[in-house]
Amino acid sequence: MSPPETREQRLEAKRKKMPLELADLHWHLEDELTWMLVTWKEYRELFAANDRRIDLMNATAPNFFVHYEDMVWRDTMLNLCRVTDSPRSAGKRNLTIRRLADAIDHAGLQTRVYREVEAAVKTTEFARDWRNRRIAHRSLDLVLNPQPKPLANAGRVQVEDALRAIEIPMNSIGTHYEGVYHDFSGVVTAFSGSKALVYFLSSGLEADEVRKGADTSWRPPHW
Repeated sequence: MSPPETREQRLEAKRKKMPLELADLHWHLEDELTWMLVTWKEYRELFAANDRRIDLMNATAPNFFVHYEDMVWRDTMLNLCRVTDSPRSAGKRNLTIRRLADAIDHAGLQTRVYREVEAAVKTTEFARDWRNRRIAHRSLDLVLNPQPKPLANAGRVQVEDALRAIEIPMNSIGTHYEGVYHDFSGVVTAFSGSKALVYFLSSGLEADEVRKGADTSWRPPHW
């Protein structure tokens, strides 16, 4: 059995199949999108699986999980903006899907990707509103009087629509040049920890209830 390809070998293979600038953009944007989806899947495992998990978090470390949920939500908004923002800001180049079409050397594909990228940018506008008026900056007008122009509607549906919209131009390029459709949304990662966390929280809570019922004194070994 031959050894698995290294990241460097996979990148070099990509560079042989598409223009160099496009290959490098596509490679790094694949990483960005993959990690965005990994983070989002972890979020869903904790906060969108079922009510029992919410009850478990509220019974163990409610303040921590409130802060964690908020942090992941803000990070998700920023990530959606970052990969769909302008190619340049403050004179500096940005890694964004809005650079992809210009690096394509096939006219028909270029037109298609332009259109798909524009759709993705539009689909992520809600995240830009959150970033601009709530996360990166705190709009004083919104704080003092939120009714005239509330923040854009944002929830799990909007986030998942945005992620799918970003996947579309990425896969248009991948299938054209490499003959590969990347199932970003089905990504499976060895770094997943949400289910393990739920398991050990549940086990610990059950054990703690047993000890309390038996009036047993106990100190966690990792305390």
